[in-house]
Amino acid sequence: MQDFNPSKPTTEQGLYRRYGKIERIDGKSDGPNAEYLVIRIDDLASKPGSPEAAGVLAYARTVATKYPVFAAELLSKLPPAEHETAGLAKRVSELESNLVDLIGATADAIMRLDSHGLLRMLDTIRAPKAA
Repeated sequence: MQDFNPSKPTTEQGLYRRYGKIERIDGKSDGPNAEYLVIRIDDLASKPGSPEAAGVLAYARTVATKYPVFAAELLSKLPPAEHETAGLAKRVSELESNLVDLIGATADAIMRLDSHGLLRMLDTIRAPKAA
């Protein structure tokens, strides 16, 4: 990773070393070549629509199943509108899943009816009678 170049604006730099030494609290080592992505989260509530908020939202969604408490704490750092959007997105996903299940169950029921010839019988009952 390169060092920060003060002669270039940050918008023109790729990954660069912004912070000094990062140490693990547990004393373990990630190795001499470990690189980290640091996102400041204490001020996200004042940055609705920011790339940082979008990144934290995406990460929280990704880890929510395995680390629900961690994800909830990350979401609590987001602006309320983005936090609510996350809840709505989850609900929409649940509804989509329920709809897929319902369509599958309906298709299974139709197949069972058809296997007994009941659909052909219904068609015969509903067919217009010749005058």
